[in-house]
Amino acid sequence: MAIRKFRKHIKPFIWFITILFIASSAMLAYMNMKSSYSRANVYAFKLDGDKISKIDVEKTKVNLTQGYLGDKLDKDLIEVIAFDDVINRNLTLKIAEELNLKVPNSEVNAQYEAIENSVGNKEQFKRMLAVQGYTKKTFKNEIKNNMLIEKTFQKIQEGIVPTEEEITNNYNENKNTLYSEKSLDEAKEDIIKSLKEQRGMEEYLKLLEKIKGSAKIEDI
Repeated sequence: MAIRKFRKHIKPFIWFITILFIASSAMLAYMNMKSSYSRANVYAFKLDGDKISKIDVEKTKVNLTQGYLGDKLDKDLIEVIAFDDVINRNLTLKIAEELNLKVPNSEVNAQYEAIENSVGNKEQFKRMLAVQGYTKKTFKNEIKNNMLIEKTFQKIQEGIVPTEEEITNNYNENKNTLYSEKSLDEAKEDIIKSLKEQRGMEEYLKLLEKIKGSAKIEDI
């Protein structure tokens, strides 16, 4: 029931955060991990001079293991994927900054309240945040960063206008599968959305590789 409420009221890019609240085994893993770190050894590396905490990397590993990959991948490979994911996330926020994207506090507060209300119990929600290593402030910052990333993809897609030829070709390629019950005109809106997302991702990856090429990563 709680999961259905989450999906109904919370935007997709916030959903991965709420997954952490549901997977109790992930909570326990994180708590064990958090308690094992000393204050002198809390950072994993520096990215362009900014310190990246080990907790960020460990949270990503837990999310990958519990939410997506399970025990199918080697632990060392998960470590590499998590490391790269944290780098990509931070560099994407730099892209958002270069694009002059902002997220109003009102939008962040609205998303925070939506998640809190979906849990239904404010005290339980506070405990869930604490278990995941969040304060109200840091959790709102997590929400803000996710909204910035979402706005980055939206901004990149804004300048993409599929041609009629591209739309027709896409329809012909998928008319017996995805659009088997639709005419070209009926499927056109879905096709445009799909092409914008596909090409938007291609443009994003180009930007990411460009900024990653000049990024400086230092071990601590």
